[in-house]
Amino acid sequence: MHRYGILLLLGGLLFVSGCWSKHELVELGFVLGVALDAGKDDPIELTAQIYRPSSGGKGQVLSTGQSTINVKARNKTVMEAVRDIPMHLGRKSQWSHMRVIIVSEKLARSQDIGKLLDFFYRDHESRGDVHVLIAAGRADAALMLRPKIEKSTSQELLRANMISHSASGKTLATTLLQLGIQARNAHEDGIISYLYKIKPEQKVFTNAGVALTKNGKMVGVLSPRKAQGLAMLRNEFVSGVVGFPCPGEKRKTESLEVLKLQTKLKIEWAAGKPSYVKAYTDVDAAISELKCSYIRTVEEEKKMLNAAESQIKRIMLDSYHELQKQRIEALGISNQIYRKYPQAWESLKEDWDYQFTKLPIQVNVTIKLTTPGTSNTIPLL
Repeated sequence: MHRYGILLLLGGLLFVSGCWSKHELVELGFVLGVALDAGKDDPIELTAQIYRPSSGGKGQVLSTGQSTINVKARNKTVMEAVRDIPMHLGRKSQWSHMRVIIVSEKLARSQDIGKLLDFFYRDHESRGDVHVLIAAGRADAALMLRPKIEKSTSQELLRANMISHSASGKTLATTLLQLGIQARNAHEDGIISYLYKIKPEQKVFTNAGVALTKNGKMVGVLSPRKAQGLAMLRNEFVSGVVGFPCPGEKRKTESLEVLKLQTKLKIEWAAGKPSYVKAYTDVDAAISELKCSYIRTVEEEKKMLNAAESQIKRIMLDSYHELQKQRIEALGISNQIYRKYPQAWESLKEDWDYQFTKLPIQVNVTIKLTTPGTSNTIPLL
């Protein structure tokens, strides 16, 4: 009986499929980042940053030389450009290790970004957590920079985007998945992380600010400070620093570190349509710098916190009014209306851009001081 069992098992192995889609590592070029620019003759100019393996024999890896190379391809579509990479590289491109996709501002303003990136949504190797950035000037210029700390420029841009969002709040990290979700919102206005180009001699991009999109195309930019207010309004502010003038002494500025911030947006209705928005923001903060405030009593603490609350409120209001000015509702208000009042939204959506510009907001900020830091609650000097 035991013998028959073994024969049955061996017979079953005949029907087990092998690795029909296997690829050897030496046949693949691992793409770490992609830059998309507007070409002259062909509509798409694609630059792929590809990992450059280097072997020293017996499995050892050499640290000499650059760890990446940049390969350019030009064609009518992204997919055609992708298929042209092996002509220059001699390896098939592999996309599962991609960190960032950078789109030039010129291309983002002229083409629907969602349609431009359609290949990366359909390809089975691309991942939804790839970060999408829009660059001032040419996108390939960002990949041409030498990394300062990380092994590759793509990894450095990814880390800069993530840390800029989580540590300063002056940009919002946008992934392929989040961009796809934005496109399916009740109202298609959206945001994408932005790369400012600094002076040419510095040869560095700054990951700050937010690009604003309407109907899939870029239409404007929010400054880093207004991006900070946008993150607060969207309840996506992780941490950062807020400076505020000393009460009665505008030339001196103190600062708080925001440890936690939560915002809830509530829409008030009147006559069958939204009448105004209420924002309730609760902040846990620590003292970063004291220059004029003495916090020896409850009243002194309240005076300092009132100044900080007023500054956070001002930042949020500036961002809201800038969105109204550019007619970009990137706060999710339309989503709230669609979920709670779907029939009302049908009558509002046609001219929602205009109605949003007339929708007032009331911001309420409450700060709880959790720690004065390692020093006491008076200026050190």
